[in-house]
Amino acid sequence: MSGAWDIATATSIGTGVAKTQINGGNNVTKPTQAVNLVEVVPYISSSGAMTVAQSLAVTLEIDSFSVDLLPKRIIVPPIQSGKGTIGNTVNPILEAYECNTGLQEGATSQFIISGQSQIAPTVATNLACALHYSTTPPIGQNISIINQMMKLYLQLPQLQQAIHLQ
Repeated sequence: MSGAWDIATATSIGTGVAKTQINGGNNVTKPTQAVNLVEVVPYISSSGAMTVAQSLAVTLEIDSFSVDLLPKRIIVPPIQSGKGTIGNTVNPILEAYECNTGLQEGATSQFIISGQSQIAPTVATNLACALHYSTTPPIGQNISIINQMMKLYLQLPQLQQAIHLQ
């Protein structure tokens, strides 16, 4: 696996403004081979007909008890109007949010993904999220490995000299 996608299934976050766990109320478990959560792509849809003046503004939060990450809060691209005469009004453009979060290889780490309406809609909102994983470590970890290799390379003449002295 060099890259894989997983879906936190669409779940109704209701008509209120309370935070609700998506994926049917279940945590999302990462693939054991994955060492990087590359990005997430949240998306929303209305579960019924919206009024003309209604809009949907939703935030997505990713948290975990098994991965060292700060809770990530994302503003999901909004649905600006219920008029529905233009396709991108009701189906906003998907936007990927870069995470580059290092994960433990072989572990079965879990993510808690929740959504919250910022404006109470009259029709329930469905929220889902695609997660992109990779077996390539995050960029910062690659730089760290390169720096360690460079330090060892620079110490090589000293190590060779020490070996010859013995």
